[in-house]
Amino acid sequence: MAKINSAVVLVSMVGGLFVFGIFGLILGPLVISYLILILEFYRCKKLKARL
Repeated sequence: MAKINSAVVLVSMVGGLFVFGIFGLILGPLVISYLILILEFYRCKKLKARL
């Protein structure tokens, strides 16, 4: 549903596990999802400003 590549989710889970411990299995993908969402909003806003 989130349209995020499975490899990105797997890497974020492993990275989250190293950084946050057991809670990183949930927090890692959440952080990556929010980062991707913010970057998409920024990119769309920047494109609209050029038009």
